[in-house]
Order: sequence, then C-alpha cells, then structure tokens
Amino acid sequence: MKVKIMEKKGKNGVILFDNSTIQNLYLAPEVFGKKNHKVISFEYSDKDGSEYLDGLKLQYMRDTHIKYFVVRGTFKSKRFNVNIGAFKPKFKCREVRKLMDDLGNTIRNKKLHWLVDPKVYLEENRPDYKDVIDRYETPTIKQVIEQICKLSFPRLKVEGSLAKIHMTDIFRYLCGYNKRGRFIKFTEFEGDGIMAFRNKPIFTKISGPDRKSSIKDFDELFKLFPGGVGVFPKGKHYNVSGVCSLYDDPISDNIITCLDKGMMKSYIKKYEVYGTQKNCLKALKYLWAFASEKDYLGSNPGFNPGATVVLKRPKNLVNFATQYNRHKFSIGELQRIKQACIELKQQFPFSTACILFMMFTGRRFQEVIKIKREYINLDQGIIQIPKEISKIREDQFITITEPVKFVLDMLEDQRDTEGYQIYNKVPWLFPTTRVLTATNINPEYLNGYDSRMKVVFNCWQKVKEKADISFGALKSFRKTYSTIATQVFNGDTQRASKLTGHLRPETLERFYYQEHQQEVVKSATQVAEILKFKKAN
Repeated sequence: MKVKIMEKKGKNGVILFDNSTIQNLYLAPEVFGKKNHKVISFEYSDKDGSEYLDGLKLQYMRDTHIKYFVVRGTFKSKRFNVNIGAFKPKFKCREVRKLMDDLGNTIRNKKLHWLVDPKVYLEENRPDYKDVIDRYETPTIKQVIEQICKLSFPRLKVEGSLAKIHMTDIFRYLCGYNKRGRFIKFTEFEGDGIMAFRNKPIFTKISGPDRKSSIKDFDELFKLFPGGVGVFPKGKHYNVSGVCSLYDDPISDNIITCLDKGMMKSYIKKYEVYGTQKNCLKALKYLWAFASEKDYLGSNPGFNPGATVVLKRPKNLVNFATQYNRHKFSIGELQRIKQACIELKQQFPFSTACILFMMFTGRRFQEVIKIKREYINLDQGIIQIPKEISKIREDQFITITEPVKFVLDMLEDQRDTEGYQIYNKVPWLFPTTRVLTATNINPEYLNGYDSRMKVVFNCWQKVKEKADISFGALKSFRKTYSTIATQVFNGDTQRASKLTGHLRPETLERFYYQEHQQEVVKSATQVAEILKFKKAN
C-alpha cells in the first residue's frame, strides 16, 4: 500500500505522524521537480500531544527513497535545518517524540523559542555516542540483556538485586550456555545476588581461551563473546539440552518491542522439557518487565505478554525432582536419619547438623544456609529469619525447641573441637569445611559468601545409605514437617503454615510473627514433642 501526501496551500504537503503512514509513503520521481528531496509536514493526532513536536518535518530523498526526520526553525533570526536521523526499525515516531521532548526540556523555553542552536547542540554531544539519536533508539533484545547484566539483574519492585539462585537461573536462559559464564562468579550478600569477574576463568572440562587475566567489565565480555560465539556444544554437564541462550539466538537482533506473546511461545519451543520451558518463560517475563521498567516499551506497554503464555503441563512430569513433591518420611525413617547424622558428624560436621536442622524446623535449604549465629536469641528462645534471607520477604523466626537446641549444641561442640576453633570467627551457623583448607583466610573471607555452606549432596547420600532410605530428598523434610504439624493441630493448615514460613496471603498479616510470637512458640513446641522420638512405654 502506498500513501499519498495531502496537499495544503502554501505547504509541501502533510501526512499523519504515524509509523505505518511513514512506512508506506512513496513519492514518484515527478513529484520532486528539479530537487533531490521533498520536505513534508506532519499532522498530529490528539494522543501525540507534545508541544515540542513543533518544527519537526520529514525529508524524503528522491534517489534513495530514504526518509529523514529533520527539525526546522530559527535561532537568532537565522534559519536552521538539522537532520536528527533516518526512519528505521529502531528509530520511529516514539523515539523521535522522546528526542524532541528532550530537546524541548533542555534547549527550548515555554514559548517554544530555541535557547541555543539545536544543530550546534547535537553536534557538540555527538562524541558521547556513535550517533546523535542512539540514545533514543529502541534497543534490541540483545542490548537489553547486556543492560540487565551491567545492572546485576535488579529487582523490579524493591531495591537490590535478584537472589543468587534466581540470578543464575535467568542468566543461563538469557546469555548462558556459553563460555562467557565461566568468567563470572555469582555470590550473595543479605539476600541480593552479586556478579563479579573471576581473577582466572574456570574452564574445567571445557576448552576455552587461554587468558592470564580476568575480564574487566561486561563490555569487554560481550566483545570477546558476541552473539553466537562461545556457545557450549551439547554435553553431559554444561548444555544437556544442546541449545543456545537468547543472546546467542538470531532472534535477539530484533528490537525489544518485538518480544510479544507470539515470539515468546515460538522461542520457548526450542526447549523440549516442560520444567525447562517453564523456567525459560520466567526469564522472558523478567526480560520484558525490565524493559518496561526502563521505558523501552513506550509509556503504556500494557500487561506482560508472558502472563498470557500457557504451557501445557504433561500428565507425567519427567523432571527427576518432581517425584519428591508429595513424598514425606515416616517417623521411623526420621529416627534412622537422625541416628545416621550423629554417626557421620565427624566426617560431615556441619552438613549433618544442617540436615537435622531442616528436619526439626521444616525450613527451606536456601534459607537455612543463610542463617547467621547473630540471629540466635537464646533469651527469647528464637532464631530470627530476617526478610533479606526469607523467600517470602517477610521477617520470621524459628522457635528453639528441644530438637533445635540439640542441633545448636552439636554445632557449638564442633567449634570447640581441636582444629575447628577458626569457625568461631565465621558468622554463618552452617559454614563450609573448605575454610580449613583455604589459603586466603582473612576477615573478609571468613565473613563473606565463600565461607558459607552451599550444598550437602555428598553428605545426604551417605546419610540415606546408612539410614537405609531408598527414596526421599531434602525437600521431603518440609513436606514431612508440614504434615506432622497439620496432624498435631487437627487439620489446621493455617496454623501449621506459620511454622514453616508458607505464605498465605489471606491470613498472613504484616509483622505477623512479631504480634503472635507466643502462639507460634507454643505451636512449635507441640510439633517438637513428636520429633523428640520418645519411645512408647
């Protein structure tokens, strides 16, 4: 479809200030006469509503058919004509309006008079970026991903960064499955994930570049590994699915406004497993939300299209971990697990204590390993769980029942054991045994992320073997504790949820744990009576 310009007396013609109108505009050679270009004025709709669009024109080139946005006007009685950029996919009406508003707020007064020559102003600012209008162009998906990395995956509703576990997961789908990830070390501080560049990149079992120094910043990293470069081949450890990240997919060269429901659905299909598709969708939703927060999607982007993407859940999930979703241990199995932990505590002094702690509290592993010794309040008989480490971002606490006190005493005895006194300087309740073999023991290391426990996998496998547990996972402790609590409270799941930190929006009030501490302590003590494993008379 070709658009004709509307002729107006005394003017070169008028067209609507609209992307489709400009896109479809075509001028025949005879329209130009002896000139090599034609200047066309705009007619604006009510929704455009920007007073600073005054002076904006479209310059159509006869030979190339390129359409340029230009600004015409007068400054100190002298006329000027400045080209602000060609009409193209990343520079359309929305970007032009943003640029004109910026110029208006910067170098025009309320009467729309120019305070400085816009041509001179734009030329003076040119060295700050490749092109005058680069800062106003809608970024590509790839550029938005780079921006997210530079800002360390910020939270979108509160201050801070995403938790490490979410940061690493989203990073994998946006720009992972690639050697660039081996240059980055992910740590955590007070609930916020932290991205830092390693002094020496880790390429265990991976053939990578021979570098003696680390990457300095993300600009250097993405320059070394641009889209499509450094992608891991399909393998057992680093790219089981045999796919590339969004950054390495050609689709990322599209501008971010193209990231709609259709693109999301199409892209997610590259992953075959339902659980992986679900995690990929979370990453895409975060990407869109970040772009919306940064106004890359316009002033009225609407709802996140990812919220409308429906993934059909298969009848039989193939994810290995899902088999434990409804599993709970019997009292007899819990007793054997406790005894196995006691027998293995010399080999796994802190991991066994961590496993017992999860058993006696029903708390999430990712919360438990972030507990600091300073959170323990023996006078009140509780362990504080600040919102920074809580999954539901609410201040909570754990009651120090008799079984929990048993674990705390285990830990204190271990710290008093010969050779383990160094752990009295470590703030974490559950530190890693790697502290004993560390070569850089200093206050910064002892108080940092590296001295904290990360996994208990090897210990848990030994415990299950010794306790003769053929089926079950660490997550089963939470299900088990919730079930016992519900039975103790005669089916009152609302009361049970207060012990495990499950979020119930309709009942969980703000500062609930502060206002009802005595009630929660009483509930925890009742459940602890079961977990003390008293022998029947």
